[in-house]
Amino acid sequence: MSFRLRLFLSFSLLWLLFLVGALYLAGQGVERALRGHLEATLREDAKRAAEAYRKGQA
Repeated sequence: MSFRLRLFLSFSLLWLLFLVGALYLAGQGVERALRGHLEATLREDAKRAAEAYRKGQA
């Protein structure tokens, strides 16, 4: 295998690893954002249900 081919393959592998890492980190960020939004929504729903229950008890 020639030097140029080995150099090209090594840089290609380096870029591939970089892209995989970037996609992984982006996926983690999206997952955290969606989880935070879901938790906030569930918290609000629980608060509304508790208020409705208290009003029904009074």
